[in-house]
Amino acid sequence: LDLKCVTEEDASALRREILEQEELVKGYQKENEVAMIDLSRAKQTAAATENQLQLELNRSNGEVARLRLDAKKIASGGMRYLERQLAAEADLGAVKRDAEAREAELRQERDAARAAAKSVEARLAGVDMSAVARDAGDIRLLDVKLSEVHREHGKETSELRRQIAWFTENQELVSERDAHLRRQAARIEELDRQLSGTHRDLLKVTPAAGGTSQRGRW
Repeated sequence: LDLKCVTEEDASALRREILEQEELVKGYQKENEVAMIDLSRAKQTAAATENQLQLELNRSNGEVARLRLDAKKIASGGMRYLERQLAAEADLGAVKRDAEAREAELRQERDAARAAAKSVEARLAGVDMSAVARDAGDIRLLDVKLSEVHREHGKETSELRRQIAWFTENQELVSERDAHLRRQAARIEELDRQLSGTHRDLLKVTPAAGGTSQRGRW
């Protein structure tokens, strides 16, 4: 470039062009700085969001694991509870059958004792005192046996009541069986009344035999 040939006007135009280029460069630099700041903020926001999502995912996974463990424990405990309940109900059924069998046996023995007592009362004269003594002894023996059975029945019914009370306190899983347990309790009370009635009947028979013995002495 021959500076001698450059006019003042050309120089002014060149200076203006240089200034414009510098302004453009400054504008580009400013935009670039703003873009870098925005990019940095976007990266920070993305990192924070990713961390938050990871925390939420970890909490969700932990909650799912805890719920699965709780469900497994509940299922396992429920099965054990149900097994214990079924076993107890089987025991209740066995005791009920035994009680019914003993009740039938006691009824037979009671009827036999009543028949013997009536036979003794019918023999007002010429009574065989040894036979009366044997009858009275048989009745006393039956009374002792009844007392033993009554004690054994009391133990079993106490155990049944304990089991019923236990099931009543733990009926979250067996609320539908409340009616069944109440029927079992009512059956126990019915057996108690029947045994008490049998005991009273035998007590009535024993004085009858004793009274006949007194009449025989006269």
